Amino acid sequence: MHAFNSTKARHRAGHLGFHKALCVLLGWRDTPSSDGLWVREALPAAEASNLKNDLIIWPPVVLIHNSSVANSNPHKRVIVSIQELEAILRGMGFGGGKIKVSRGKPANYSILVVTFNATFSGLQEAEMLHKFYSDKHHGREEFQQIDDGGCIRNSYEGTQGMPKNEENVLYGYLGNAGDFDKLDFESKKHSVVKSKKEIQAIVDDTLKAL
Repeated sequence: MHAFNSTKARHRAGHLGFHKALCVLLGWRDTPSSDGLWVREALPAAEASNLKNDLIIWPPVVLIHNSSVANSNPHKRVIVSIQELEAILRGMGFGGGKIKVSRGKPANYSILVVTFNATFSGLQEAEMLHKFYSDKHHGREEFQQIDDGGCIRNSYEGTQGMPKNEENVLYGYLGNAGDFDKLDFESKKHSVVKSKKEIQAIVDDTLKAL
């Protein structure tokens, strides 16, 4: 309410930006009602999800979670190193100096961050990797269904097509604004949040001008 109602002219834009960012992260409508007042109102789940996923970390990153690290049985844990993930990505057609793999936060072997070039083609590659995990049912939604033992909490079987090796324990998705705290300190320092729609609009305008 403070961010929306601030009357300090020189800070007004910053306050409204902060208000909008909070609403997006919390799934609330950021626009005021017809009387000019803002009242907290939850957005429909699909609309809230679309808004969150539009605001991505830039340069684009794909967060790779090792689901086995949470398993209470140490014999069922699979440690995937940075070098091993790089080899996996090269085998999938990614790499060639266009990506950087690092540990995320916390540095406990559970999160690997794949950073792509800060270009439209880099975003396209990041989305391709995101789609690969999504198509194999190893995306964000499926990862959120994993319990403390590293197992899916429901009965669906979605690993068809996944090689029977380290890749079976990996879940990946394109990083959005809500994932910022999963980055390590250095990555945070060199990252911002951008709108995918705005990036696409800039590309479209550039193509029209050619």
